[in-house]
Amino acid sequence: MRALPTTNANPPAAVASARKAVVEADGVWIFSPEYNYSYPGVLKNLLDWLSRPLEPFPAESASVMVGKKVALSAAAGQSAGAGTLAKLNEVLGFGKTELLPTDKQVGVALAPEVWGTGKLTLSDEDEACLAAEADAFLALVAK
Repeated sequence: MRALPTTNANPPAAVASARKAVVEADGVWIFSPEYNYSYPGVLKNLLDWLSRPLEPFPAESASVMVGKKVALSAAAGQSAGAGTLAKLNEVLGFGKTELLPTDKQVGVALAPEVWGTGKLTLSDEDEACLAAEADAFLALVAK
C-alpha cells in the first residue's frame, strides 16, 4: 500500500506548526542569509508551503500569508543581502503580503573574518539600522 501524498489539507506536522504560528502572529520578520545572490532553499520551501491555499477548493482560497505584515532583513558579504531582499520582495509581493517598504528593510554586510565563526557580529551602525527597522515594523503591525 502506498502512502498518501502530502497535501495542503494534510501537511507535515512541521508545516502545520509553522502555519499555526503565522496565523497567531501579528506580523512575520524574515531575516535570511544570502546564498548565491538569493535566499536558502529551505526558506523557499517554507514560503511555498505557507503560500498554498489552506483549502483545496476553490484554489483561490487564502493562504496564511495573505495580508500578513512582513519585515525583511538579510545578511551576506559585500552585497549586504541585496539579492535575497529583491527576491523575497518579489515572491512575498506576489503572495499578497503587506511588506515593510524596501527603504526600511536592512541588509547587513558581514566582514570576511566572521564567516567561519558561526556568530552574527553586527556593527553599531547595523544595530542602529535594525533597531530603526524594528520600529518601522512595529508601526506597520500597529496600523
